Amino acid sequence: ARALGRSVARLHSDNPASRVEVNGLLGDGALRLMAGRARRLWEDGFRSFKVKVGAGEPDHDVKRILAIADAAPEAKLRLDANAAWDTERGRRVLDGIPTEMIEFVEQPLPVGHIKESWQMCCDYGIRLALDEEVSTVEQAQRIIDQRACDVVVLKPMVLGSARACNILAQVARSKGMDVIYTSSWESDIGIAATLPV
Repeated sequence: ARALGRSVARLHSDNPASRVEVNGLLGDGALRLMAGRARRLWEDGFRSFKVKVGAGEPDHDVKRILAIADAAPEAKLRLDANAAWDTERGRRVLDGIPTEMIEFVEQPLPVGHIKESWQMCCDYGIRLALDEEVSTVEQAQRIIDQRACDVVVLKPMVLGSARACNILAQVARSKGMDVIYTSSWESDIGIAATLPV
């Protein structure tokens, strides 16, 4: 890129994104601490929060989500279950929260249960994102071809390269799907490669 006098983003696309929206991350913790962190993230300009769910009991997740909703009522929440829910646990959480705040639910059920995940999200009017289902380029292509979700999560280090992700992203967007780029355990260089183009 330096040799050509271009940005890295322009190596991948003639029309790269001019800005990148990033979500704030909310893990687990005492409800008061969760609420405080949500308020600080909102004040820092974050408008979407990724909330890890599924590690504890559904009632605990409901209380955490309600505390976040009370602290930042205009925020959009991205619930990431990391395939930890079964249908009953997922429905217990979704029954107890204001679903209009939910931007999407990411990988609610274990790998291989896409239809059940899709049905559960449809029943609540919530968009479905898939992550763990997308561990190879072939799997990603199949999910995109079938439009098996609303949002596809792409990880350059998992899928082999930023270029492979960019090609998949173009196809997904052409089918009306949203794309989230994210990282696994990368260094700063790997994280920089997740910037969408």
